[in-house]
Amino acid sequence: MTRLTAAPIVMTALLYLAAPPALSQQRDSPDKRKIEKKEQAPAAAQDPLKVFKGLERAWQRENADEIASYAGEGQVFLDVRGIGKKGGYYSRSQVKYLFKDMFEADDQVKFEFVKFQNLEEPDRKVYGIAYRSCKNNRSGKVFQDKVYVTLGREGPGWVVAEIKTTR
Repeated sequence: MTRLTAAPIVMTALLYLAAPPALSQQRDSPDKRKIEKKEQAPAAAQDPLKVFKGLERAWQRENADEIASYAGEGQVFLDVRGIGKKGGYYSRSQVKYLFKDMFEADDQVKFEFVKFQNLEEPDRKVYGIAYRSCKNNRSGKVFQDKVYVTLGREGPGWVVAEIKTTR
């Protein structure tokens, strides 16, 4: 066998041996992405007050990622002044971007939960009411409203099912 005919055979053999690991890595990557996504979403809290406190902290810090992390696998109903859309059902990723846009447009001056309902006998839903003050970055106007948050069960824990505001 000459050097010219041996080279293609050797190259083919090397490609054949190297290809299976590369192909298996490509097959594994979607599964790895699913695992990474699940790791990014926190486990639903067993205690609804922990969810409310986490939401309060995230809202005060204007952290859209953290707020979205409290959304469950299903859709969340949002009707919040400042998100730029009329009320509707949104996925976790949509919640993130809607709040991100709102936080860019309005500085959150104050956000504090002041009342909770159904904590003693939480069967399916728990409710929290917060007072919020915001300052619009464009106009400089400050507005105040109430934020109503409903938590629902997802497995053994609690996730955000609904966020609404009223003036």
